[in-house]
Amino acid sequence: MGALLNLAYALAALVASPYILARMLVSARWRAGFFQRLGFVPRRKGNARCVWIHAVSVGEASAIRTMVELLRRERPDWEVRISTTTNTGQQLAADRYGRETVFYFPLDLSPAVRNAFNRVRPDVIVLVELEVWPNFLRLARRRGIPVIIVNGRMREERVARYRRARRLFAPALDADAPNLFCVQNESYRDRFIRAGFPPDKVRVTGTMKYDAVRAEPAPERVAALRAALGIAPQERVWVAGCTWPGEEALCLRAHRELLRDAPGLRLVIAPRHIERADEVRQEIERAGFGCRRRTQVGGPAGPQTIALLDSVGELSYLYEMADLAFVGKSLTSQGGHNVLEPAALGVAPVFGPRVDNFRDEAQLLLDADAAVQVGDEAELTAALRRLLAEPETRRRMGERGRAALLERRGASRRHVDVLTEAMAGTSL
Repeated sequence: MGALLNLAYALAALVASPYILARMLVSARWRAGFFQRLGFVPRRKGNARCVWIHAVSVGEASAIRTMVELLRRERPDWEVRISTTTNTGQQLAADRYGRETVFYFPLDLSPAVRNAFNRVRPDVIVLVELEVWPNFLRLARRRGIPVIIVNGRMREERVARYRRARRLFAPALDADAPNLFCVQNESYRDRFIRAGFPPDKVRVTGTMKYDAVRAEPAPERVAALRAALGIAPQERVWVAGCTWPGEEALCLRAHRELLRDAPGLRLVIAPRHIERADEVRQEIERAGFGCRRRTQVGGPAGPQTIALLDSVGELSYLYEMADLAFVGKSLTSQGGHNVLEPAALGVAPVFGPRVDNFRDEAQLLLDADAAVQVGDEAELTAALRRLLAEPETRRRMGERGRAALLERRGASRRHVDVLTEAMAGTSL
């Protein structure tokens, strides 16, 4: 199976090679981590026990924060190594956990995976959510390395796909393999089992998203960010966070309407992918506003200037300064983004109908009357206008959302306990 899979990968790479080479020539993002993706990751020194955590992108790299802190505090005799797939995830992980511990995840080619295993020498591998690759699983199984999935989740439509591809994922589905699958809730556990995962290996441990979001004030960081964006302490702010194409334009139109009732209101846009910063700046200027970017020194300010967050790792500080927050990828694109980030800081999020990736979290806040879901641009504008005019309503919603989140913390602790079991070999 491994040889056939490698052949399939090689053929696919051959067909796509002109496009890949062209992108690598013109884009540093495509060249980043090239040799590490072939398995030439930093070689780990010493013989300490090692946990390899794979967090695909920014969301997963943020979600592991509390778990990594617990591991480093309680098990200083273990080494923690963290891989990511995306460049933005790599940057955030390096900034947060240390450049020396972070590398790019290898391509699912047997030589690349084997090379990475030889260099990292992990005792346990942690995959965040459900990032599974056939060759990676097969070689981990061959070496007897336990693979632990944490924050596991699975969409209903993927259940049948995993069943059809059962032979590819046999190393994970093998009941005798030293693997465990920690899922977020009972619904996901049911889907994992129906997809073919061994029932006795699937545990409900909750989601680390409640642990990972920052809930503690950081006034100095917020003050510095306000200054960098040209926003005075007394100015009211609304944030459009994690926006996708199309959402910036509708937020700009909503802002123009809100300025009729609140002439001093400021808007900060934080696109989900900072490589879109130039595109978003152009959108801002086409709408007739000035633009001040986080990464520029100085620049225009005032209600007719839109602030643009084009840096990584500062979104939570942006939410902390906000009076109102819209969470993107929920109106013009499917999936949504983390509605817990503003809620943890006492800000009631507004979001659209397309929140599949955060459906449970969104429903939690809606059930607590701690968020507003809108269907379109008109409803977004109306919701923002109402909340802007009712500060006491905003305050109470923010308190309810923060309380609901704090009550559900603890998954990181449970995952550290699972990893301790895996290291000891008592349950695997």
